[in-house]
Amino acid sequence: MSKLKVLQNGTFADGEGVYQIGYELEDGSLHIVEHKVMRKAEAKAKLSEIEESKQELSSTELERARNDKGHYIADDPSTPEINEAYVAKKKAPAKKKAPAKKKAAVKKKKA
Repeated sequence: MSKLKVLQNGTFADGEGVYQIGYELEDGSLHIVEHKVMRKAEAKAKLSEIEESKQELSSTELERARNDKGHYIADDPSTPEINEAYVAKKKAPAKKKAPAKKKAAVKKKKA
């Protein structure tokens, strides 16, 4: 799949372009991801927001969500934009390194 980009998909009544965010497919058709019609500046801002959130998601690991009893939680199909079955994995706090031990100076005996 190609990279997300701002696509012009018509014009407003005042002559300014209508923009949406999506992919341009190999056959020349468009696959729209963000269906809201926007002006160019707004579409560029939304695209950068989407790319930032994708980077945040890719940098965090996900694990299955559990309830108080430890059972898995299922995804709620009535909320397609949110996946309740997975949550961001909690990272353990960074451990401090122990300071290096100093070696005792060894005195050599003169014979």
